[in-house]
Amino acid sequence: MANVSNITANMDDQKKCLNIIANAKSNLMVKILNVNGQFIKTINKSVQTNAGRFTVALDDLSRGNYILNIFENNSFIRSFYYNKY
Repeated sequence: MANVSNITANMDDQKKCLNIIANAKSNLMVKILNVNGQFIKTINKSVQTNAGRFTVALDDLSRGNYILNIFENNSFIRSFYYNKY
């Protein structure tokens, strides 16, 4: 059973980020790919406490289209499409 209770994407112009909230200890990973399937980067975080929050800043990415794949304890949870313009 997944410990992640909420995943939100905040893509406004002020703060482009992905927020992941976990209810229990979890190992979270976000793999970022461009739309051609080329690997851009991986971000890992261990959430140790209840309602732990993991925020992924996306402002360092170049202009383009991306797929953000989210994993918890090496199990795929969800994907987001992100267009940075």
